[in-house]
Amino acid sequence: MYSLAPSLDGVGPLGADLAAVELGMALIEPGFTVRALRGDLAAARLGGLGFDSEVEPAVDEAVNRALAAAGVAVAHVACFNFRQAVDAIGVIIDAEGFRSNAYLMQYLPQLSPHVRRNLERGARLTRTDRAAADRIRDLVRNAFDSLLADYPVVVLPVLTRQPPLLGERGFALTLLTAPANLAGLPALALPVPAADGVIAALQVIGGDEEQVLAFGRVVEAAVAAG
Repeated sequence: MYSLAPSLDGVGPLGADLAAVELGMALIEPGFTVRALRGDLAAARLGGLGFDSEVEPAVDEAVNRALAAAGVAVAHVACFNFRQAVDAIGVIIDAEGFRSNAYLMQYLPQLSPHVRRNLERGARLTRTDRAAADRIRDLVRNAFDSLLADYPVVVLPVLTRQPPLLGERGFALTLLTAPANLAGLPALALPVPAADGVIAALQVIGGDEEQVLAFGRVVEAAVAAG
């Protein structure tokens, strides 16, 4: 693996279904097994400043319908400011990415505008900038620690809107996924059925991979049966 931002980089499997993801985890971590969930299913349905009003109703409905099909009791909770979390992770990526790739500065004209812009920004960032980003990281970690002390997992959509077509831009793709990365927590992106050709996915965040995948198993089985 080529390092970009060492404090955020991670390795995880992709698969057509959870069985494939579990196999991928076993290849990464020999002996990995997913335990069955015990007791009633419960989850914290994450809300937060900066994204609630941006989630398309069809995506929100699909996620909630999948959770309901699995019999999950959901508590809606407010938390941190998601846009602050995205800004903080951007500072950390650019700061650490510059250190990992400083040798590329001599090749700036040959790089894409996006990569060039990020490298140049990383070179300009100060210790004060990084300290501010780390304070947001601590806030996000503490928020998740508090929630995961009360609930087995935290759930929310993966994207606020429909996935863009190739080459399209227009909304922050990592708005809802950056906080889990920032907090250093495992997360699962699980596609869920939606009406009228809408593409939607449920994000499951937990304290460990086994718990996240066990919860995902239950939701996957429920939506398949429905």
